[in-house]
Amino acid sequence: MFFEKYLEVLETTLFSIKSQKLTVLEREILKAAWDNYSYKQVADNSYLTVGHIKDVASKLWKKLSEILGEKVTKANLRLVLEKKNFVASNTYPLPDNSEIISTEDVAFKDYISQLQQENHQLKQSKEILYQSNTFLESILNTSFHGIAAIQAVRDRITGEITNFRFLMANPVIAKFFYSNQEDLIGDYLLNTKIFLDNPGLFDSLVEVVETRKPFNQELYYEINGNQNWYQIIAVILGDGITLTIRDITQTKLLELELTP
Repeated sequence: MFFEKYLEVLETTLFSIKSQKLTVLEREILKAAWDNYSYKQVADNSYLTVGHIKDVASKLWKKLSEILGEKVTKANLRLVLEKKNFVASNTYPLPDNSEIISTEDVAFKDYISQLQQENHQLKQSKEILYQSNTFLESILNTSFHGIAAIQAVRDRITGEITNFRFLMANPVIAKFFYSNQEDLIGDYLLNTKIFLDNPGLFDSLVEVVETRKPFNQELYYEINGNQNWYQIIAVILGDGITLTIRDITQTKLLELELTP
């Protein structure tokens, strides 16, 4: 039997016994269990944490165990359904067209129709989100400027910002911090040399989060005896900031040459 048929009967049975509906996420978890996919794959596809997926799954397996009369887990879901010949023996079939349609039957058909619409909308939303992320990633990775999204790290007691953590960074900004994209993601801003050497810069970024006012400043920084100038722009992004860094060294050197 195809998974969709099992899912349809599971939803019918759950609704008949407990008057409950499967959520979109629960259906995703069931499909992953059927196809032997990991919770991480479900989390990635749903843009949620693995911990949240596991919590929802734990409650789902308990609920299914109650309606099926035996313990159901991610590992044995397919075996349980096939062993019980669940679709063939289900005691809560959808009414056929020859039966008198009751109010409950109509409500259930409306429910199934709603589920189908939600599933279609979810697939469309995922596709749009995937295309948007791909487009954004393409822009970031081809930009001549360094771009990063960093999240405020706050003291649990005082709530004060003690650091910033990189959520996203393109190759240019990774090079600016003498790192690569993979290593920079999750790293802390104050671990980087330029912020260790310029503590006032960190204070300015904290002020952006607290006041929600953008920051735009030129920074001179000497590296291995070489003169370097950068334009640093920071704007609020949730409880953090978007950081843009432009290398303006050539422009500043030209200005110096032209200055009498």
